[in-house]
Amino acid sequence: MSTALQDMVRALATEHDWEVEQSADPSGCKVAIGESTVELFRRGMSDIVFLLKITELPDNSFERSPLVDKLLQAALLKKNEFSGTLSLDETAGAIVYSYILSTAHLSENILKSTFEWLLNEADYFKAQCLPQDTVSPFSYGR
Repeated sequence: MSTALQDMVRALATEHDWEVEQSADPSGCKVAIGESTVELFRRGMSDIVFLLKITELPDNSFERSPLVDKLLQAALLKKNEFSGTLSLDETAGAIVYSYILSTAHLSENILKSTFEWLLNEADYFKAQCLPQDTVSPFSYGR
């Protein structure tokens, strides 16, 4: 990851009490925000990919489960409202949400609002995974 981007991420982490660590990808890092961990890495020269795990998959990830159906329905309900991608990550055994941000006009404010937006989107999808009797579906705090 570029030094400027690393500096912005670390400044936000310090300001908001987040934890930052190096990821397995040398061009990226992981940012722990509350109970969520967002992984960032470069894609090409002008894009940053944000990746956030929504939930672990059941043991047999190839089998269609009610959880996957619920998340697909939730994605369809919001299809015009979000611009990220909800997908199955078979190697991680999880359902992940990803978003690609162009670095053309990157600033600390844009990075901060992208983190906030991404976490709100993740909260929406995580709420779909909770049992129906859960009182507060948006309890995934930051």
